[in-house]
Amino acid sequence: MSEQEEEFYSIFGEFVKTDLDYYIKKISLELRNFPEFVNQVVSYLSIDYKGENVGEFRLYFALDGEISDFDFIMY
Repeated sequence: MSEQEEEFYSIFGEFVKTDLDYYIKKISLELRNFPEFVNQVVSYLSIDYKGENVGEFRLYFALDGEISDFDFIMY
């Protein structure tokens, strides 16, 4: 078993796909790094498993609509 599989099973146990729920929690416009502004739109996708929040996926967009980065965070 790989390290990623061990980590996955330590969080989810016996995984049941129908117990997974995800939804857009927030969409924001961020203006950062004064004085060289980095302007971007960020969408936050909350991830719940068996009614408990287990993580978040953030997708970063440049103002022209191109995806510039992403984060996948497990709690």
